[in-house]
Amino acid sequence: MMDKLSVLQGKLQELLRENETVTDIERLERAEFCIDTDREGSVKSQGEKWCLEIKEESEKKCLVLELLRERVIMKTWDKMGVQQKAIKSISTDTLLMNFALRKREPKEEKIMKFIFNQRILELTEKYNRIEKQLKECLSEIEFSKQKEGYFMNRMCGKPEFMDNDAIALAAQEFADKEAEKKARKNADELAK
Repeated sequence: MMDKLSVLQGKLQELLRENETVTDIERLERAEFCIDTDREGSVKSQGEKWCLEIKEESEKKCLVLELLRERVIMKTWDKMGVQQKAIKSISTDTLLMNFALRKREPKEEKIMKFIFNQRILELTEKYNRIEKQLKECLSEIEFSKQKEGYFMNRMCGKPEFMDNDAIALAAQEFADKEAEKKARKNADELAK
């Protein structure tokens, strides 16, 4: 196959060289060397069709990428109150960056104001206690002199646990009540 193509290529080159040596009247244009004009037209139209398909596909890809770009910008860059930027020094290789800050929503602003006010109150109370030389916190032993039925978070000394079978009895009662409920439910369903 390649041999046939090389032979045809050689003949075409020879004809082109011969065409350059003839007079202007006898000289043929490069397009006139094509004998099969119908085939040439179909090849051109198919090439143009492929070009249009490639162009349409690339336009679709560009639109998809542009849409993704806009969404990313909308969800990241536009939501920032202060966008991150960098400045490079001319004299040294130092790169200085600022902090990017996200815009707070009204709900977040409300919570932040509440927390800020609570912290101010806490610090004011602390300074007032220091000025009046009051104790910082309550002693749990002084606060609760009775034996409580629950655990306190910061109990002085070793905690006392219940050693009796109250927990096991409560679990048994709960299981009995659940079994009774299931039996009643099954009896109601059978009655229907």
